[in-house]
Amino acid sequence: MEKAKTEKDFGTLPIKEKMANWDPLNDDCWLKFVDFKPGGHPEEQSYYFWKSLRELFQHNAMNWIAPKLVENPHYTPAYCWLSNFLLKKQQSKIVQQLPHAIHFLKHISVAPVYDMEFAFVVDDDYENVSTACKVVYNKIKEYKDRNKYPMNICLGMRFMGASDSLLCPAVVGKQSPNEKVKTLYIEILTMPGTPDWKEFCEEIAMEWCKIGGKKGVKPLIHWAKEVEPVPNLREYMWENNRENMEKFLGHLSGKVDMTKKLFFNDFLTHMFTDPRQLTDHVHSSS
Repeated sequence: MEKAKTEKDFGTLPIKEKMANWDPLNDDCWLKFVDFKPGGHPEEQSYYFWKSLRELFQHNAMNWIAPKLVENPHYTPAYCWLSNFLLKKQQSKIVQQLPHAIHFLKHISVAPVYDMEFAFVVDDDYENVSTACKVVYNKIKEYKDRNKYPMNICLGMRFMGASDSLLCPAVVGKQSPNEKVKTLYIEILTMPGTPDWKEFCEEIAMEWCKIGGKKGVKPLIHWAKEVEPVPNLREYMWENNRENMEKFLGHLSGKVDMTKKLFFNDFLTHMFTDPRQLTDHVHSSS
């Protein structure tokens, strides 16, 4: 299939062709598709043995490279080019059980990373997805022009449905139980200790938080990822997910002694304190 030559050409393509033709800023993009198909013969156990061994080697290699890249960030473009080159050698079609298809990487603990992730309710025309990606592309270019390389792994995206879990970031776009909603999880990753990462993340987070999309829903954080760089995080989360956070705390009321911080740490205690209550307390004290 022929690549779209310009951004204008790309914008006129159907969604499926967009994904097949996507070549943002002429960079490499690796796509993993999961299709549900009955029948077929899943891969044998020997396949997963060799796959696990290969991934163990890859993550050990990444762990060995990490401190060298942190000390010499100007090698980042060459490293990313090599990583994409090797990744493209792994293209194939296989039949797997669903858990294997979703959790497709092992041994990630061998090579720890910094990782900030948000979830967006996807516009029907994918415009807010495109905007979120361009924020990162443009910010990378801006830093590159200053000879800085704060991001040295990848930008990752996962498309999925909505959720009924009150604190899940995929819950906000679902207005009714049967409504079909597409959610995008988008994350940026880098190796621990990479210079300028915190500043880079703060700037990305500030731009992502402005993207409302055509459905008027702001993105939310992935709770399990790096969230410290998000400015005024507690206020932002309560402003954009108040109803669900109040429901969640309501379910805990009378069942959990909040003073003992059961199921909580200092971060969650901070996050689950309603900023309005703090304001009301200040006003009543004054």
